[in-house]
Amino acid sequence: MKTILVPTDHSAEARNAFIYALEMAIHTKAQIVLFHAFHQQIPLSESLNLDEYIAHLEERKTREQEQYAHHMQAELSRDFAFQFHTPAELTTDILSNYSLTPSGFHYLEALPHAEAIANLPIKCVAIFGDPSQKILEAIHAYSADIVVMGMRGARAMGRALLGSVVTEVMLRATIPVLAIPLCGRYTGLATIAYAIDLRTLPDPQHLAFLQTFAQQFGATLKLLHLYNEDKTQELERIQESLHQLDKGLPEVGFTIYFKATSNVLESIEQFTKDQQADVLIVAPHKHSYLDIILKKSITGTLSAHTTLPLLTLPAPQPAYAKDIVSSFPETQESF
Repeated sequence: MKTILVPTDHSAEARNAFIYALEMAIHTKAQIVLFHAFHQQIPLSESLNLDEYIAHLEERKTREQEQYAHHMQAELSRDFAFQFHTPAELTTDILSNYSLTPSGFHYLEALPHAEAIANLPIKCVAIFGDPSQKILEAIHAYSADIVVMGMRGARAMGRALLGSVVTEVMLRATIPVLAIPLCGRYTGLATIAYAIDLRTLPDPQHLAFLQTFAQQFGATLKLLHLYNEDKTQELERIQESLHQLDKGLPEVGFTIYFKATSNVLESIEQFTKDQQADVLIVAPHKHSYLDIILKKSITGTLSAHTTLPLLTLPAPQPAYAKDIVSSFPETQESF
């Protein structure tokens, strides 16, 4: 993972998603592109100089983005930590890297989190236009590997919770999209829950991403397949999918859980709770679990996802047009 695209409208949800992305970038050593797409009325007096006026707006808002990013990095880098190691915890060859406390009982290590936050590379971009469309274009313009966005903090999983822009990007993006709820905090990604429909053959690109993603974060993979028919018939139906999983995830171990149920949403919620998942992954396709999530807004159902990030894998579709890349500026690293 080299580039994380972080769209922002400077809301509380977007701010929290930016913080989450910063933590991910520390772990993966990725670059962040902080992206703001905006739309506003153009004064009639500027209609004859429209391109020049929009360019001026984009430049001004890009500077504002840089100030915002710098402020966030400075604020977050004020948090730091010290770790006190006993001599028994450290090998002789690394003792010189730590300071012995006056008591002589511990060696002191200043954890580098604050410095890492302050020194993260961030590109700041502001573009005039429809947010959904410009985010989709930015994915290709900046060769993003993942999009990290904020989702609304409602207690129902559905379009109202995700928001129209997040929903459209999830359904149309050609890379994974990670939606972060307002109260979601990055504490590592130790357990990845993947709600997968094995009646459809797994996409090789999805499996390649899943393997890399799990390896980068040292995560455990927990897959869930839901069904409501005869157990024997279901096992016969999904044999080829199991074979594809075996071949497509050669470098990571994983567990597949099968649950007979007619209630998809409640079953996924309970699964993420039971597995203490740090993120839930779904793949959009016809009649997929994501379709069910987006088409139903059920208060109280999937309440766990008010704190659980939702990651969607890209739907099988032709690559998005790449002739729009030239409309984006080659930005410089802000900090």
